[in-house]
Amino acid sequence: MISGSIKKDILIENTLARKNATENLFIFFSFLVNPYSVFGLEPDWSEYDQILGKYVSSRIQSGIPVNWVDYSGISRDPIFNKLVQSIETFPTEQLKGLAEKLGFYINAYNILAIKMVLDY
Repeated sequence: MISGSIKKDILIENTLARKNATENLFIFFSFLVNPYSVFGLEPDWSEYDQILGKYVSSRIQSGIPVNWVDYSGISRDPIFNKLVQSIETFPTEQLKGLAEKLGFYINAYNILAIKMVLDY
């Protein structure tokens, strides 16, 4: 036979487990609806990394190491247009803390500078 205090402890643990499961489901589904609102995240920069890896190469020019950018390749890549659009529509008020804000604005500046070169 289980004592009254053990039954009470088991009941409390089960109640807390159900409450935590419900809260976790709420957070999960909220993230699906608006991924930025739950955690204050920056955009997914993996597409930017992909663009840089594909169209930027290191070379030596007159004995000086430089990075060469294939702007014509970037201009034809649909991922770049998607990246620009995600920056333009990103809810910046969701950025949390200085590190997130700096990361977002530095990357956004660099991406929009590439766009400016392409538009010119």
